[in-house]
Amino acid sequence: MCAARNIQFTLLIRFGKQLREFNFRQRSPQLFDTDTVDSNGNRYYFKMVQSGDGWAIEGRDLPAWISAGEAAICEALQNKIQVI
Repeated sequence: MCAARNIQFTLLIRFGKQLREFNFRQRSPQLFDTDTVDSNGNRYYFKMVQSGDGWAIEGRDLPAWISAGEAAICEALQNKIQVI
């Protein structure tokens, strides 16, 4: 029996002049658990869900900077998936 691969990686994504670290853990080909931290040390958890040809953030009570950066997060994730 073959064990499922545990795929985890970290991406640095630029938001304006600041780099933010995002951690991803693949749950299925269409779902990643994701977390990041703000400049005050608060950690935010959300999911990246495949929708059509792209990705979308799924989560509650996320700060506006995460929602505003959704396109950059989705693009970085898509680029990473193409190489793994």
